Amino acid sequence: MVKTRNPWGNNKYNGPWSEDSADWTPEYRKQCGDYGTKNIGEIWLPLDVWNNYYADLTVNWFRDDWKITEVEGDSLQWSVTKTFGSDLNSWIEVNNPVEQDVILECHQNPARMFPDSCDSDNSPLDFKMDWMNTELVQLKIEGDNVADCNGDGLLIRKLPAGISQIRMSDADSWAVISSHNSLFKLRMNATKEPIKMTQSKGNNYIFK
Repeated sequence: MVKTRNPWGNNKYNGPWSEDSADWTPEYRKQCGDYGTKNIGEIWLPLDVWNNYYADLTVNWFRDDWKITEVEGDSLQWSVTKTFGSDLNSWIEVNNPVEQDVILECHQNPARMFPDSCDSDNSPLDFKMDWMNTELVQLKIEGDNVADCNGDGLLIRKLPAGISQIRMSDADSWAVISSHNSLFKLRMNATKEPIKMTQSKGNNYIFK
């Protein structure tokens, strides 16, 4: 059995071992964290069913000695002037004390976390992370230079000590921006020393 999460808060799995299935005994539900008693968007799939629905699997790189720091995005610090060809931007200043390997992650609340009174049609927004130096030149990163929230990460080996900045951009430039769907949390995982992150005022930056 594979525990799988549906972050969108809509549709329902009704196949084998769905939450209303008679296959679940009280003991099985208890082993799976009281499965089916709380609406948290989790389902359990038999391995053969999982293989039919999913094409690949990503394994996270985790170390129990990470030096972790976080910063929450504040929607009031986004640039709100939107013109054709530009995105909604927010900038995070990164102050790295020593050369070290780092992984940057971005997390957003899924639609199911918002009350019914909120318009969650565009939640979460499709944010992109883009790591640059102070001259707006992209840093050398293993893999892609731009990553999505809620799934991707940016890995930099031997990040130099000093100041750099992360551009958070709303790839859904057509979407309706509200006070809740523009929120995000950045998590910096460092191998040696904690890294300070501070959100600065947004800039309406247009890629050439």
